[in-house]
Amino acid sequence: MNKKINSLVSGILIGIIIPVLFYLIFYYAKFRNLEFISYYKSIYLGRLLPLLISRCVLPNLLLFFIFNWLNWQKTAKGIFISTLGLTVLLFALKLIFY
Repeated sequence: MNKKINSLVSGILIGIIIPVLFYLIFYYAKFRNLEFISYYKSIYLGRLLPLLISRCVLPNLLLFFIFNWLNWQKTAKGIFISTLGLTVLLFALKLIFY
């Protein structure tokens, strides 16, 4: 089981799934009464999308340190790669649209 989890692919998948789950948890915790499309439009029009993406990437930092502490270096490397990709997306959004 440890060898399946300690791989680069699983780290990348974990690093992408956790921010998406964090985004959905934030949506359901704060804005249950809004439809998802109107919530997304208000985030986009309010220019809060980069802020929200940066908040959703923060749990990856915790996961990176946990997997690094467990000596699962391949998974930690995958989480780092996905976090780096999301950070590049964040900077691209800031430079292009805002």
